[in-house]
Amino acid sequence: MSPGTKSLLTTSPSRATSGALFLALLGALTMLPPLATDVALPGLPAIAHALRASNAMMQWSLSVFVLAFGAGQVILGPLSESHGRRPLLLIGLALFTIAGLGCTFSTNAETLIALRFVQGFGACAGTVCARAIVQDMAREDRGQAASTQGYLAAIGSLAPVVAPLLGAAILATLNWRWLYGILPIIGIALLILVATRIPETSPCVAQEFIAAYRHVLHLRSTLPMAGVTFGSFGAYFALIAGSPFVLVSQLHISSTLFAVAFALNASAALLGATVTGRLAKRLPAERIFVFGIAIMALAGCGVIVVDAMLPLSPIGFTATMMLFAFAFGIVTPSAFTAALLDAGVSAGLVAGVLGAAQMCGGAFISALASALPMPSSAATATAVLAGTLIVIGSYGYERRSSRSSNSKEVRDHLKKRKFTYANKRERVNDTALAHYESACYRESDRFRHNPEG
Repeated sequence: MSPGTKSLLTTSPSRATSGALFLALLGALTMLPPLATDVALPGLPAIAHALRASNAMMQWSLSVFVLAFGAGQVILGPLSESHGRRPLLLIGLALFTIAGLGCTFSTNAETLIALRFVQGFGACAGTVCARAIVQDMAREDRGQAASTQGYLAAIGSLAPVVAPLLGAAILATLNWRWLYGILPIIGIALLILVATRIPETSPCVAQEFIAAYRHVLHLRSTLPMAGVTFGSFGAYFALIAGSPFVLVSQLHISSTLFAVAFALNASAALLGATVTGRLAKRLPAERIFVFGIAIMALAGCGVIVVDAMLPLSPIGFTATMMLFAFAFGIVTPSAFTAALLDAGVSAGLVAGVLGAAQMCGGAFISALASALPMPSSAATATAVLAGTLIVIGSYGYERRSSRSSNSKEVRDHLKKRKFTYANKRERVNDTALAHYESACYRESDRFRHNPEG
């Protein structure tokens, strides 16, 4: 490795910035995945027409991006620990930028889908490394780390609101290629800022991650909560991916109105997360979790009734979409909380497993919607209901396992108490016998020395 390349990949902490600018840069890195998926949503029908592709092919362009993003969380997280944050950030942003240029000039849907997969993998590096850098730099101050992570989450949650509006503005003034063309411009800007502003913060220590992953997968709540995040995000993403074809292609609303409907949907998810945070101070977490799943079940049934059985309307579809998004904002943080409760020092790995499950759910359930031979509204409603049933089933399995585990713990505790009590009685009997034998020996010894007494 040449000195110039080495200096690019490693920099001293003195070059790090602090304050709002540095946090804004990390926040921008976490915005890449939702920005890259949501900015193109208003233009998917136009892209399908220009590339002579089906709506299902365009939904695959979203699904493969999310699938690559989910797989990347499992792969890049351990690599950033052993090889450093900066190299992965720079390589990931370079992939994101190059793939974005390829998407801009794609001439067929197959090439676009392949490049979107590469772009999703590159975008993953920004999210994984940005959150890891926060933990690295606030290792001794948990309050500061929590505050900064919250700031990054707030920035990331704004992307689904801003991106469709940006996409609608691009469609109104330019052509559809600029929906992808804006992404490499952002990628180049972030690449320069990361190379000049972000230091290496990882200790770069090689670890045995296979054993660590094996451990977290055997924790009681990890796989059930991964199922919850798989189903909830999968259904939510199927709703997002299907919404342009329902609202724009079937109901013929403008791209501007679609952007407004999508912003309302994202705002409902934000409201659900906010309500969860406020209720957590007053109610048990389990009750909030059940409340969110109940609303999600209601929304899943409502999507089937309103969007698949009754005459379709923009207001009805948007209302059911908002109700499901509100439930999603409650269920997802509740699932992460439940899974991380017993994670201990493996919290990062557990969060990675759940994050990967989210993205895989988004990829597979939205792909299910695109494969169903029915109108977009009915296919989307079916996929949402399928994801909801996965959530309910996973949560029910977790509660059953929890009750079974609690019953076993109670039985073990009672056995232990019974064993302790038996041992205590045995020790008491042994002590009394020892005292009796000692008294006999003393009496015998006294008699031997004084036979007449």
